[in-house]
Amino acid sequence: TDQTDLTFSYHLITENKTWYEAQSYCRKNYTDLVSIRDQEQNEAVKKAGMKSSDFFWIGLLRDDWEWTDGGRSAYRNWDAGFPRSPTLSNCTQLTANGKWQNVPCSNTAIPVLCSNTFLHVSEDRMNWENALYYCKKDNRTGLLHIHTESDHNEVKNELRRRGISGTLWVGLGQSQLFGFWFWSDGSDLGSWTNWVGGQVPQLPLSQHCGAIDTEQDFKWLDKNCRYAFRVLCTVK
Repeated sequence: TDQTDLTFSYHLITENKTWYEAQSYCRKNYTDLVSIRDQEQNEAVKKAGMKSSDFFWIGLLRDDWEWTDGGRSAYRNWDAGFPRSPTLSNCTQLTANGKWQNVPCSNTAIPVLCSNTFLHVSEDRMNWENALYYCKKDNRTGLLHIHTESDHNEVKNELRRRGISGTLWVGLGQSQLFGFWFWSDGSDLGSWTNWVGGQVPQLPLSQHCGAIDTEQDFKWLDKNCRYAFRVLCTVK
């Protein structure tokens, strides 16, 4: 079953897997194992998983209990008597009543709840050309394009939620011959742009690839295409 809210869709995978198999599966086919920020999202997740047996894996892993997608949410909804202290019960399942229990990660008779967001962030750093290919693989649909201020805000909020910082490649390129900037699908930039300092980088001084810088309010800047940064891709 697939349930969707504003930026997340939830996908219940009824094949039984261990927690680590579940995590790999979600990361390959979706964004990650589901991570839960608040009571409202816990309800949405509970609904999405209703068709499962009684339990399903969620992305809370004991490393001082942190979310596997890097989300910083402190929301917890442990069942009575949980989390249990045995050191082997390091993974979290969500039960039919919406409460959480920690159990051994090797338990297998458990379905999986994956979540998808529109955004994939690479673990690895790479140059812009490799980023272009990377963002076409698996379930990714291309380098990120940001056409409006609301797109920009959504991306900013999502990256902050995941605690991701630094310079990140997006789908901005410049014609080395004519100097105009374009999105990697060939579309032009349109009326809304977000360059650092409000100035479009111009030939002959400009670098020819574009990134966003989380330290400068997520604004766009031109960078040498051979530099290696993490990459922002869109996900189907």
